Amino acid sequence: MSTPEPTPGFMMDGDVFIRQRRANSEGRKKLFRTTAIAAIALTLGTACAHQPSLHTESEHQPLEARQTGFLEVLSARGLERTTEHFSADATVHVANMPALRGRDAIGRFYGNVFRFIRESTAVPEMIEMSQSGDLAYSGGTVSNAFDSADGRVVYSGKYLLIWKKVSGEWLIAHYGISNDHPDPAR
Repeated sequence: MSTPEPTPGFMMDGDVFIRQRRANSEGRKKLFRTTAIAAIALTLGTACAHQPSLHTESEHQPLEARQTGFLEVLSARGLERTTEHFSADATVHVANMPALRGRDAIGRFYGNVFRFIRESTAVPEMIEMSQSGDLAYSGGTVSNAFDSADGRVVYSGKYLLIWKKVSGEWLIAHYGISNDHPDPAR
């Protein structure tokens, strides 16, 4: 009986051929494929996973203080300090009125309002910050008392503020105010 001639890449051990080089090569390929698939799965799993909010109380504190400051200057009818809380391109939506765009238009509006308003009380109810930490919204209820030719008129409603961080400072980008009981005369 003749002994078969070894093929390159194979070793002869008695009558059994051992695929040493190819086995090593196939093992490396399999290990590489398994590692690559695991890495892709890990990357996709991490990218798709919901990231919980990383904001701490100390990160919310400046926004809450800014909102409190805004509501206080509104109540005190401080025009300049009120408009300082708005971004240059802010928009204000007041019930039954066209939108006010820009800090100048907002200042003119509050200049008129402050001539008639006698009392303003806002109660913040919620504040939420985006995961990125540069956008937020807050809202609550408001009660305003105005003097008119017919006497004192009390208006109660809701507000929604959308805040954006500009150069590290929270500014109002959009402000919506609604009236719970619209004036039928409007």
